[in-house]
Amino acid sequence: LVEQAGGLFIWMRTVVELIKSTEDGRDTLLQNILEKSGLGDKEMQMTTLYTAVLENASTSQKGSTMAKPVIQAIVGLLLATSITGPLPIRGLYAFLSMHQRESFSISLGEFTSLVKKMQPVLKFTARRDGGAPRPELEQQLPVGSTGESLIQAYHFSFLDFIMKETISHPNESDKPTSSRNQFWTDPLSLHRNMANGCFEIMVSGSRNGQLGD
Repeated sequence: LVEQAGGLFIWMRTVVELIKSTEDGRDTLLQNILEKSGLGDKEMQMTTLYTAVLENASTSQKGSTMAKPVIQAIVGLLLATSITGPLPIRGLYAFLSMHQRESFSISLGEFTSLVKKMQPVLKFTARRDGGAPRPELEQQLPVGSTGESLIQAYHFSFLDFIMKETISHPNESDKPTSSRNQFWTDPLSLHRNMANGCFEIMVSGSRNGQLGD
């Protein structure tokens, strides 16, 4: 694994976290990753690995047909909050529009479970009493015990990956192949969903006599 990483610490760390978070088929998953790791440049290797993480999170939800669209929505929210400021799980869930929640038929518990499956590419930062991040506690923490922690992408390269509409895949030939990034979200749609989420949160808060988090 160290040799395949080629000095790229974030690649090795992500692989280790992915294997740790996978309950079934660890050996097969690791073998598939190692077979592809020697192909393409470092950027393509990270693209392949990040795709594997999100696909693994999608397929790990037994009986769920909506896991992949929900994960696409989650990574879009992570991209948006990388600019505006990170949110805890409940905050991310609140920003799913009413239409999205009805379309996905997903509860907060199911949403939380999907976020847990994405843990190899996430980090959780403890908040101060006022809600601000505490950089000195910025570390990888278990989701189950830190549900109120602020959620961010672990590494900037993951944000680069989800911003790309088209991604390149390494193969044994000299020329890589390209395809549409299935987890990419159109920026216009993302901003519209965030705006709708803000509006719905404010409306809900005013009805209850207070604004939500």
